[in-house]
Amino acid sequence: MLLVDVAQDYARRGWPVFPLVPGRKVPRAELTQWEARATTDAERIARWWRRHPSDNVAVATGPAGLVVVDLDMPKPGQRPPERWAGARHGLDVFDQLAPADLIQCPTWTVTTPSGGRHRYYRPAAGTELGCTRGRVGWCIDTRGRGGYVVAAGSIAGGHRYELADDTPPAELPDWLARLADPPAPARPAGSTSTRPTDRRGYGPAALAAEVDRVVTAGPGARNEALRKAAWNLGRLVAAGQLARHDVETALQAAGEAAGYRDGPRAVAAVIRSSLDARLHAHRRRSA
Repeated sequence: MLLVDVAQDYARRGWPVFPLVPGRKVPRAELTQWEARATTDAERIARWWRRHPSDNVAVATGPAGLVVVDLDMPKPGQRPPERWAGARHGLDVFDQLAPADLIQCPTWTVTTPSGGRHRYYRPAAGTELGCTRGRVGWCIDTRGRGGYVVAAGSIAGGHRYELADDTPPAELPDWLARLADPPAPARPAGSTSTRPTDRRGYGPAALAAEVDRVVTAGPGARNEALRKAAWNLGRLVAAGQLARHDVETALQAAGEAAGYRDGPRAVAAVIRSSLDARLHAHRRRSA
């Protein structure tokens, strides 16, 4: 199946899609507002993939009304914490957490190139969940508002995402919804005011500006631009105005688009270390 057909098929299900870099899992650098630009419009999809037929397909989970549970494989050398001793991957942890009837419950499921699983669910009416990383369990992430997953039919690392079960998404069970619902960011001591509503758009705007900083940095300035962008955005991650996953994804795409000389792994390392440093500094100040 052509990738444009993949995109159209997902869109017909009411799941907004947007393009990813060919052969990769990151959005194109120009799509800093990918969640807002995700679409189910058949003509827009056809125009995009006519120009870029090799682009992978992503599903914007929030606008699609989905929560996707990502049962991942561990990275090389990664071992489970004591609580999950004996688990080989996220699927093992899910099997330990889930009631037997849920494990057998069919739902839309995609097999990832690494051997993991994406299990699609519908949250209960009136609820909206964000994204988590490791909160549910070892090697288990969730994607909701502010997140996306790679669609079946896309290719990453030379391997294809495969549809393993085309059953319509089942309703997200209560126990899993509780685990996947991260607590609200803590309010500073003594604070009684809520965040002003006119600040809600600041996070995405700041992300777009920092992505532009990285993409337009000249030779010799790219490392510092990437480091500074991650450091600046770390403040907004700490404040709950941006999801770390979104920052890492957008800066990764920007670093690669800018032609970072040391390659994708070096880009990821700079982003991770700068974000970790900023979040550590924030925690020390808040202690």
